[in-house]
Amino acid sequence: MTKIRRMNIINFNIIDMKFERMIIEHGSIMNGMFKNTEFFRFCLDGKPGFYDGENEYHKYRNVVMNCKFINCVFMNSYAEHTDWINCEFINCTFVNSQLCCTGSEYQNCKFENNKTLNIRV
Repeated sequence: MTKIRRMNIINFNIIDMKFERMIIEHGSIMNGMFKNTEFFRFCLDGKPGFYDGENEYHKYRNVVMNCKFINCVFMNSYAEHTDWINCEFINCTFVNSQLCCTGSEYQNCKFENNKTLNIRV
């Protein structure tokens, strides 16, 4: 797995691409579209760090905001300590994936015609 400490993707269109075996800590993905994109073992893994007593939303959370995911496939992917804000998931397939794990939450997200498959061997 490739571990990326900090990654920002802003104002983008990503079409027909594959993200494979990546762990992103402290990422911001904003104002863009993923179309026909595969996420295989793709992890948004925010680290909660130490609570400073003032701000629950600190630099160690991931943010995915104002993004569209169209005809995407998420396989064995997860997101922890990630805020999903105003995102749309259209015709996506989730295979053994969970994008709202520990410390994550959705706000104003839309889900249309998606499939979820949980396979146990």
